[in-house]
Amino acid sequence: MKKKKELTNKILSFTLPFIVLMIMFSLVRIFPFGNSSVTVNDANNQYIAILAYFRENIFHPQNLLYSFKLNLGGQFFSVLTYYLLSPINLLSLLFPISKIPLFFELNTIFNACLTSLMMYVFLSRSKYTRQSNNGINIVFSLCFALSSYFFLYNHCEMWFNVIAFFPLLMLFLEELLDGKNSWRFGTLYVVMLLMNYYITFMITVFVVISYFIWAISTKNIKIIINRTRTLVLTGIIAFLLGSVSIIPSYLCQKLVKDQASFQINLHRIYYIKDLFNNLFFNISSAKGQIIGKDGIAFNHYPHVYMTFVITFVLVSFFFSKLIKKRSKILVALLLGILFLFTWNQTLYFMWHGFTAPHGYPQRGTFIIDFVLVVIASNYIKHFNEKRESLKVPIIVTLILVGLNYLSVRNITNLIINIIFLLLVVLILIVRKENCIKFLLPLVVIDIIFSNVSVFSKLSEQSTNIEAYAKGYNEMKQTLNKMSKNDKSFYRIGTADEMNPNDPLLYGYNGLSNYVSQQPTQLINFMSTVGYFQRTNPVYRWSSYNNGSTLAMDSLLGIKYYIGNNDSYAENIIKSNNELRSLSSISNGITTANKPQKINNFDVFENKFSFPLAFPVNKGATEKIDFQGLPTNDPFKYQNKVFKDLFGINKLYCNLKLDNRRISRSSSCYTYEVSNSGIVYMYLPEKMFAKLPELSLYVNNKRIGNINSNYDSLNKGEGKNSKNGIISIGKFEKGERLNIKLVYKNHKTQLLSPVLAVENEDVVSQMSKAARTSDVKVKRISGNSIDIETNKEFNSNYLMLTIPYDKGWKITVNGKRETPRMLISTFMGIKLRKGTNKIELHYEVPGIKISVMLFILGVVLLLGNLAVKKRREN
Repeated sequence: MKKKKELTNKILSFTLPFIVLMIMFSLVRIFPFGNSSVTVNDANNQYIAILAYFRENIFHPQNLLYSFKLNLGGQFFSVLTYYLLSPINLLSLLFPISKIPLFFELNTIFNACLTSLMMYVFLSRSKYTRQSNNGINIVFSLCFALSSYFFLYNHCEMWFNVIAFFPLLMLFLEELLDGKNSWRFGTLYVVMLLMNYYITFMITVFVVISYFIWAISTKNIKIIINRTRTLVLTGIIAFLLGSVSIIPSYLCQKLVKDQASFQINLHRIYYIKDLFNNLFFNISSAKGQIIGKDGIAFNHYPHVYMTFVITFVLVSFFFSKLIKKRSKILVALLLGILFLFTWNQTLYFMWHGFTAPHGYPQRGTFIIDFVLVVIASNYIKHFNEKRESLKVPIIVTLILVGLNYLSVRNITNLIINIIFLLLVVLILIVRKENCIKFLLPLVVIDIIFSNVSVFSKLSEQSTNIEAYAKGYNEMKQTLNKMSKNDKSFYRIGTADEMNPNDPLLYGYNGLSNYVSQQPTQLINFMSTVGYFQRTNPVYRWSSYNNGSTLAMDSLLGIKYYIGNNDSYAENIIKSNNELRSLSSISNGITTANKPQKINNFDVFENKFSFPLAFPVNKGATEKIDFQGLPTNDPFKYQNKVFKDLFGINKLYCNLKLDNRRISRSSSCYTYEVSNSGIVYMYLPEKMFAKLPELSLYVNNKRIGNINSNYDSLNKGEGKNSKNGIISIGKFEKGERLNIKLVYKNHKTQLLSPVLAVENEDVVSQMSKAARTSDVKVKRISGNSIDIETNKEFNSNYLMLTIPYDKGWKITVNGKRETPRMLISTFMGIKLRKGTNKIELHYEVPGIKISVMLFILGVVLLLGNLAVKKRREN
């Protein structure tokens, strides 16, 4: 009977989050109750495309080591280890890519249900919380699984895939410290490290803190020494086994230079009163305080509210006569340490892997939630065993509610908090053993009421399932037709991007990318040569953004450019991606080439595109400081690039500004064309500048909009549209150009546009020399490239337009050759003149040492097991 009841409790703990989420989905029109989804923010910008690529290449493992779909090329292994190693991602194979948002919904629901179940398992088995009637722990499990933290961050699937197992790990830690088996803790710890090393690092910090609290509460020194030895050995073995994921990922992350450096200081992250107010129901928080006009603004204090039940029981714990004073001191010490890790900048950085988290602060809040739920369950255990008066907790809670009112000044908050207090107290005192029947509905109402507004706002910004599917199918069909007609290696640029990860999503070689592991040097290069203005140093994406110049696009192998399609643009806008980029302005490729129609898209074949590999001058070995600053002149840098590579002088001639007129609504500039050719414009911006939407006119003809944004979204325009180099057409020498930028805000201050003219004949000559050079790329397969040069080859350097990476191992004519960095960005190989056979193979940096450490971990594990077995015998 007892086992049957326990099974029922487990089933309830697993299914209750599903029921609550279905209610929430129906309220905010998430599928199946509408076309909204749970994919929002980074799930929309990154995770959908990353998972789509994983799904398409799971049976091509070489593509999971290195990918040409990551900008110009990059290591994919570190993306795999951070985002994709949860086994549940294998279920994505059951979903077509056009329906992949539905997989994310399934994953979100499963994460909540599994988290609730694992929390219940902990609460029902831990010596601190197990009770004669564990039904009450179902309520606490639900509070933990559907916390405010969950509703804000649930779209970060890869975190919650690991968080779900966190309570179970803590149960196994308790077993280890009690002298029972340590293998369950070690095994689960390794699995969690492999699934997501980042979240597991935070959990590791908490494990160390928990051990510290346990050690100071244990009087037997021998036991402390013995358990310390066991825990340290288990941790070392686990790290060695998990090193196959940790070390390569760490080495890759070191290439990201924009992260705030770790410093020891006493700076705070947030005001203490904000954390205090977050312990209570706050209608302002639910309806507006954390919802700005541009969407959710993640405040930097931990979002720890998990219903008023948890808050009141937490207060009761510290004012209870049933709880020993020593226990209260230890719990207060634990909470104090956790508070410092969220409040002090130095400890905060440490907790987040010695880096500053961008966009998602207080990522370890789930650990605080766990501790609060355990405290609440522990108190109820004592309360059920021996009833006590709740007068003091009631008075203290009323005082705290009053202080909360004085802080937020909201009478509605005051009334709701008092009502919740009365109901909780009434249920605990009157209903006694049957309180779960009344607490559960109260908790469900609290969860829904306190989170529905935030969840609603997030769903409004989420991927529209219908629009996403239509847009994906339109573009994919076009790309499939193109690939059937051209089997060579080439790159593609597009006028309209659903997001910077379109190459991963659709499976084409492109120039756009957005992952946390993208090297800063590559982003700076892309920005400096005019693709995307990096107006904020934390930007980790690089967008093709309608292209740069004809010469730069050609150099980087853009063979095809897919122009506008009104239907596709409309679906992109409806799909709600904040990093979408749509453009109706011409670029260098469209100015110099004629289109063909494929599925209602204008597709331009660039007759000047370079192959992947071609000979360059020795000058390519000179360093160029690509700063990535939006105030830099991209034409100056491009001149330097082409001079170093091919000895070309003055490919671009900057036009002289003859006149400037500024008014309250527009800025006008006059230039004279110095040479015949394609004229480009670049509008510099100051770092952190937020320019309004601008209408561009050239010689009184409207060209389009620049800096389109949420507030003024026009048809065919997107948030990142034309935020780089713009082609304004072909002009003859001596023509006058009148540039007019119109804006609505009279306070707008612009830097003068930089205009330059490109020599198309020189671009043609460079392209012809590269395409007819005596270099042939024989094979490209994932992480391997084979190249040959013939006897006519007459250069000492070969450049590949893939980013320089120490992971590339090169053999030339059977001998190992060290790769060279050319123009501070690309892969280069020094060759002898004449015939050469070149083989490139990508090896993930750190993978060899990781495998060796893994083997060492296996040896230590087997040795440890052998010693234990011998002792037992």
